[in-house]
Order: sequence, then structure tokens, then C-alpha cells
Amino acid sequence: LPTKGFQKHYQPLYNQSEQLEATIKKIEGELSDISTKKKSTGEIIKNSQSLYSNWFDLTHHEKREVLEAITNKIIFDGQGLTFKLKRISAPRKTRSLSELTTNGQTTDWDYSK
Repeated sequence: LPTKGFQKHYQPLYNQSEQLEATIKKIEGELSDISTKKKSTGEIIKNSQSLYSNWFDLTHHEKREVLEAITNKIIFDGQGLTFKLKRISAPRKTRSLSELTTNGQTTDWDYSK
């Protein structure tokens, strides 16, 4: 088989193989990110449950620090409270498999009812 024929036949397969390897590395990285986030989420849940269990043992100052750390704004409308919570994780610049939440989303909890 001449060199030109060899290259013409196998170059597309080689290119495809290189692209697949790059894609596999990218997906492995994303899976690693998901695994890390899952572990982090577990820690957050564990710490949140601990905070909830020990809330009444905290001093007024400690409770205030917690609320200031997680809220952007607390609104009292005369009948109830609305909490505007801070976003905990930094927004990603691009979407990928590892993105678990909507970028820039804030959560409003209304306890007026």
C-alpha cells in the first residue's frame, strides 16, 4: 500500500480516535466534578442538619451571623417574612454535565402564610 493511500485511508480514523480521546477526558473531568459536588452536597446537608438540631443552643449573635451569611434581604410586609437567599456556589461560565443548578437563580421562601 503506498504512503499516500495509507494516509488517505487511516488519517480520518486517527482523527476520529483523537477526538474521542479528548471527549473521554472531558467527560471524565465532568464526572469527577459531579462526584466532588455530590460529596460537598452531602457535607452541606450534614452541616445544615446539625445547625437545625443545635439552633436553640446558639447565642443571639451566632444566629444573626448565620442569617447574615445566607441572606441577601429579609422583607417584612406587615404580615409575614420573605427571605431572599444568597447563592452559595459560583455560577459556571459554560453549561456541562456537572452543572446541577440554574445559573443566577435565587430562591425566595415566603413564610407569611
